[in-house]
Amino acid sequence: MFGKPKRLQPDGEAAYQRKPTHYLLAIGSNISPRQHVVQSLRWMHASFLSLRVGCFYRSQAWGMDSRRTFWNGAVEVRCEDDVRTLKQQLNEWEEITGRNRQNPRCSVLDRTLDIDILWSDAQGWLCAEQQVRSTPYLASPVSSLVGEWRSLPGTRALTPVPFMFNDRLLGLRPVNLKPYANYHHAP
Repeated sequence: MFGKPKRLQPDGEAAYQRKPTHYLLAIGSNISPRQHVVQSLRWMHASFLSLRVGCFYRSQAWGMDSRRTFWNGAVEVRCEDDVRTLKQQLNEWEEITGRNRQNPRCSVLDRTLDIDILWSDAQGWLCAEQQVRSTPYLASPVSSLVGEWRSLPGTRALTPVPFMFNDRLLGLRPVNLKPYANYHHAP
C-alpha cells in the first residue's frame, strides 16, 4: 500500500527504514468539492505517516473559464516516498475521482480533485515560492500552516470553508489528524 513504511534489505544487513520526507501539498476542487476533498483526506490519513490539515477557502476559478466555486486548502504530510512516487500517487487519486489528466486541456477544465506538491524538506520549493505567496488561493491556505505568512496582503480575502471529517471540524484552523513524533513545521 502506498505511503506505508518500506523495509529495505541491503545485502543481508538488518532491515532499516528510510527517513520520512515532509511535504506541503495544495488541494483544490470545484466539482463536488466537499465529497472530493474529504475523500482525498481519507486517502492521506490511511497512507501517510502524519497529516496536518490547514484552512480551506472558497475562491473563484483563476486562469480558467468556470462558474464553479473552488475549495482550496493545504496540508502537511510525512511519508517515505520520493517526490516522483508521491506525485504518481496523487495523480492516481485525482484520476480515481474522475479527473482526466490525459486531456491536453486538463489544466484549464473544472476538476474533481487537484493535489500539487508545493514544498518538501528534501528538495525545497517545487514550484515558485513567490507564485505561492502572491496567489491568494495558495497563499491563504499555506499561511494557515506557515506562521510567518500570516501578514501577507490578500491572505484573508477568501471565505473559509468549514467541513466535517471523522467527526472533526476542519477548514477553519490547522488540525493534526495524524501527529508525527518529532514533528516540525514546513518552511
